[in-house]
Amino acid sequence: MITEEKLKRSRPWEPISDDYLSAREFLSLIGIQGKSKAYRRALRYLTMAAYRSDILDRMPDSFKDCFREGIVRSHSFRGTTGGVVAFEYRIPVESLDEKYAKLAKKVIRARHGKNPYAIPISQTTFRRLTVLSEKVGKSNSELVEELVQKELERLFAHKS
Repeated sequence: MITEEKLKRSRPWEPISDDYLSAREFLSLIGIQGKSKAYRRALRYLTMAAYRSDILDRMPDSFKDCFREGIVRSHSFRGTTGGVVAFEYRIPVESLDEKYAKLAKKVIRARHGKNPYAIPISQTTFRRLTVLSEKVGKSNSELVEELVQKELERLFAHKS
């Protein structure tokens, strides 16, 4: 049975470490938001990559480009739910292309909330900000400062 085979190949569940991104974090990092068709398709690719190596020819290049040498790596961990067996897929940061590994490390640092100047925002907003900063070529800080400055100018222009 497929589930039994997946159970054999999956690692026992353990808390997520700094060596991995969750599937949701990774897909958000590359601009794929949850509950979309693209999200479900990408999750299937990660699922197949965890169990098979012959899947590369079926994956879009935009997905393979996120990984070093185009080799998609995903690890399967057994879920913690009772009854129906659920699987959790994690992407090793070391398998990501240099550009995405750098972004992944920012996401991981944000997990711990170690920044003394941190503004409490949702993980979704932070990931969107990180993707936006990569697209426009500015740091998260530069983007926030620029947006705050624009809002202040708009506010003061409106009051005059």
